[in-house]
Amino acid sequence: MLARVNFFEGPTEGASQATRELVWPLIRDLEGYRGYIVLLSADGDRAVGITLWENQEAEEASRHVAKTIRPRLEAASGGKVVKVERYEVGLFDVTSEET
Repeated sequence: MLARVNFFEGPTEGASQATRELVWPLIRDLEGYRGYIVLLSADGDRAVGITLWENQEAEEASRHVAKTIRPRLEAASGGKVVKVERYEVGLFDVTSEET
């Protein structure tokens, strides 16, 4: 399993809403999608979005969608994705609870 980690700077309230409305609906049905976690800083000005992919091929295939979504996320939220990194997932144990 692979993770793409997006580091966001800007108002997290806007990022959270834009993620739910713009990002998640466009990625959740992509082949190899395994999950999405968004972490919001306590001070409200940073966020981390982690998308989980079944394998390297799925993560690579999703990149073109991610590149088209990022400008829309930034425009809607008033923030900016400042860095994107990729990781291999060493442990994955999450109980899903839709919020």
